[in-house]
Amino acid sequence: MKSLRVLLPILLGAWALLFWLNKEKSDRPTSFQSDLELPSQEAEFGDSADVEVPQDSPPRKHANPTHLLRTLHLDGAAAQRTTFFLEEENKAWTETSSDGSLEIPGKGPSIKVAALSGGQWSKVRTLKSVDRSEQDETLLQVETDSAKVHLWIHHPNQTPVQNFRIQARWSGQLPGETRGEALRGPLWTRAHTWEDGSMGTMDFLHLPPGQWTFKAQAEGMAEATASIELLPGESEMLPILLKEGSFVSGQALEAPDTPLAGAKVMLLRKGAGSYLELVPPKERSFLAPTNGKAESDSKGLFQMGPLEAGSYRLQIYSEGFQAWLSDSFDLNQGEGHTFPPIILKRGAGLLVEVVHALDQTPIPHAEVSWLGTNALSKLLDTFVPWEEGGTTNAQGRLQLENLPQNGVQVRAHATGFSSNQIPSNPDSESLRIELQPSIQISGRVFDKQTLEPIPNAEIRAWQNTGDFLVSLMGGSGNSSNFPTTTAGENGGFTLDGLGPGEWQIRADAEDYAPQSAGPIHLRYEDPIQNIDIPLGPGATVLVTVLDNNGLPQVGSILTSHCFEGEASPDGKQTDPNGQATFEHLPLGYYQFQVFKPGFESSALAALQGDMSGLETLSAFLKIEEEKVYELELGGAILLSSLSGHITRSDQPVEGLTIMLNSLSGMKTAKTDDIGYYEIEDVREGDYMMLVGKFGLGNGVGIYDTLRVSPGEAIKRDFDLPASSVRVIAQDAQTGEPLSNIPVMLRPSLGSAGGGYLNTDSDGIAFFDLLIPGSYVLSVGHSAMPLFGGGHSFSTVILEDFLIDENGKREVVVPLQPGAQLKATVLNSFGEPIQGAGVFACSPSGQAIGPFSLKTTDPQGRITLDSLPEGELLFLARHPSHGTVERTVHLLAGQSTSLELVLEAGCMVKVQVVDSNQQPQTGVLAILLNPAGVPVSNMMAGSQAVAYGMNSLSGGEQILGPFLPGEYTLLLAGMGGQNKKQKITIEPGVPEMQVEIEY
Repeated sequence: MKSLRVLLPILLGAWALLFWLNKEKSDRPTSFQSDLELPSQEAEFGDSADVEVPQDSPPRKHANPTHLLRTLHLDGAAAQRTTFFLEEENKAWTETSSDGSLEIPGKGPSIKVAALSGGQWSKVRTLKSVDRSEQDETLLQVETDSAKVHLWIHHPNQTPVQNFRIQARWSGQLPGETRGEALRGPLWTRAHTWEDGSMGTMDFLHLPPGQWTFKAQAEGMAEATASIELLPGESEMLPILLKEGSFVSGQALEAPDTPLAGAKVMLLRKGAGSYLELVPPKERSFLAPTNGKAESDSKGLFQMGPLEAGSYRLQIYSEGFQAWLSDSFDLNQGEGHTFPPIILKRGAGLLVEVVHALDQTPIPHAEVSWLGTNALSKLLDTFVPWEEGGTTNAQGRLQLENLPQNGVQVRAHATGFSSNQIPSNPDSESLRIELQPSIQISGRVFDKQTLEPIPNAEIRAWQNTGDFLVSLMGGSGNSSNFPTTTAGENGGFTLDGLGPGEWQIRADAEDYAPQSAGPIHLRYEDPIQNIDIPLGPGATVLVTVLDNNGLPQVGSILTSHCFEGEASPDGKQTDPNGQATFEHLPLGYYQFQVFKPGFESSALAALQGDMSGLETLSAFLKIEEEKVYELELGGAILLSSLSGHITRSDQPVEGLTIMLNSLSGMKTAKTDDIGYYEIEDVREGDYMMLVGKFGLGNGVGIYDTLRVSPGEAIKRDFDLPASSVRVIAQDAQTGEPLSNIPVMLRPSLGSAGGGYLNTDSDGIAFFDLLIPGSYVLSVGHSAMPLFGGGHSFSTVILEDFLIDENGKREVVVPLQPGAQLKATVLNSFGEPIQGAGVFACSPSGQAIGPFSLKTTDPQGRITLDSLPEGELLFLARHPSHGTVERTVHLLAGQSTSLELVLEAGCMVKVQVVDSNQQPQTGVLAILLNPAGVPVSNMMAGSQAVAYGMNSLSGGEQILGPFLPGEYTLLLAGMGGQNKKQKITIEPGVPEMQVEIEY
């Protein structure tokens, strides 16, 4: 279960990032964020990103001026030469005045204005038309010293870059700044564009204080950025290293020797691979780096660069063709990478026929949509948008075009029928979809206090298929994936299009907390179900975010997430008082998380694989009553710092991520060219410390614990282990390398180390930073079914995979066609059990993949794919119904059915304490069978999340259930120290409490 130590904080952080970045713009907070948002740097393909904005233009007189701006010093004296920064309807400019005054129109759109005079800034004022017409003048008092920065643009050999250009962008406010102060940076940024420089130096003399990012470009050089905090009156020096850039070129064709002009070409960083399914190909440009986009010319040729060295994937997209996406490839510094001619395939055609299942008559006006088949097996599959195909004609037919050649999932829905989705056959040009008559859920939504009906409530239904994430999200996600309707004036509703099975429904209404009802068992024998849903006001949580000085933190991104309850994720931005209010929350257990200023740029970097910019503060709250709760994040305390050097074989290691993670937040840093890292403003507490290479959904590294006391300056150096292993996945039948195959390497006893990666374009997953010892190596989709591909291939598990000290192993893993198991889990009465986890293990009991978000459906069914041929042990467990183990022989390329009848088991509840008998944080409790194999780490759904969180927080870790027998309880600390204790589970004991000192 040690892999969960990597994946849990990463997945929780990734969830917040995806939620915020994928919200529609209209859904984002508008009260303050729009003022702080900077213009996008995205450019259209083939166009320049530059926007010329006039700077320091001469004073201008406006027609019919009726309002006067005047600048004053703190002592009340009139300022002389002044630069005014103005913005009207997103158009920003500057004007200069020799006498400190400026006339502006008295009517018209609102104008934001700030003044800079004598090296001091005023606050930003927003002047509405009514303000300007009712008053003769506005006084702007300059009171804050500006900041200066001297940039040193140099080559790796420290020689100056002769000709370059710089873009300065405000990226966040200083702690304690008011709204008027915080808006100066965005206003300055909007009024400026690229600045040309030479001889390696450039000075910015009068910047508003704040967090600043400087982007440097030069001919033939990869773009580079550097960030700095500028305080009032400070003068700083900031070096920016420019390295020789790399280039990618190629040719797009629509047929052999037929060029494809106008194709959109982009590079996507390898780190974004796990999330590409969530973004349609034509909308992925925001993931491309600067100079990583192009458009093919009349000969189909394209070139991109100069680019930073790294791992990328090339995508080509053109209307009427399938998007082409390469495997990942490495781009070395200063080198070119030329692709051979790439022929884009025209999309496949598919004739869809929708008919009545009972009499085979055609169904006209049926809505048809489709989705690429791979997306359905990915993490967050429920939230991937389906492509609209159209509606069927009078003959119940619809021709779909431009589909992926490898097949799609096709869904059909019509009024009076339940929806149905089936996969297409890539070898067939037609698909017949049968629709069963619909089962309806009718009901009424009403106020539980007044019993009055609630009109216009949104009602949404989802089926309990065993998908933990759908349940966790309360049925939220892409609305096209869930039947939805709206309650009428009398609060009544009817949900159509439902099929047999177990369903949940949820009602959302303005000024009420959402409420779910279910499970609701639908059968064709009872085609109409009536359900009433009472709604209440819910709870209110007022969150105050304070900086390290105890002052309000303005404009910060704040998210909420409910781990158990009815609420969907939400996001807000703190107001000028540093507060955000979450209203109408249902009962449940919540996490509130605030991100540091400049969140969106660091979030985008994280989606591209760079986690080093993420910083959060978190708090957890259990809402048990419908009342007002107050929660404070941050605040003035005595802060600490952490720094050190990271080496490997006594040589510095550049570019490693250092991550401090606890239930109260996350802080990250990256090592520089001498292996040095520094994390400032670390709050008191116990942390999990990760050192290695981490992205969203993958990582390799070492782990440790860190206890931080107030005011400490902690030095922590690491000389990382030099052992490594290169895993090569191949098609056993052809010998060809297999890309995007999940590979998990974990210590045999579940202690710290190893990691998870997907194979690259050469079929390679390279693990380094490995502590010598015995590992379990799993290669294939079943190793980590949340990510990666290779669903048709088997998964190979290698036990007792030894890593020697300073050893460099290489192992070739041929993958055969995968076997499949269709399991049905029953209780002792023969009744199906929903929510059970089923895990494939080696004969010794070692799990192929210990983590799953899929559980059995209402009929007790679950399908496991990508399994190896041969004898496998299958373990099924459910916290309330027991556990069972069965050995089955599987055949490659074939499906086997298995019935698993649960037996009564014992839940083991472990509380780890320290020498003072206080809860001990950061220690995993693991149960080993007599063969020394961990058998407690196979968990599904909410049990896995709770286990990981409780190990971090020192809470009670709930394991099992287990059959009677002798076991060893292993306590695995992140610092590498283990402790063992023998325990015996007696027959008929449903629960065992264990308190153990570590």
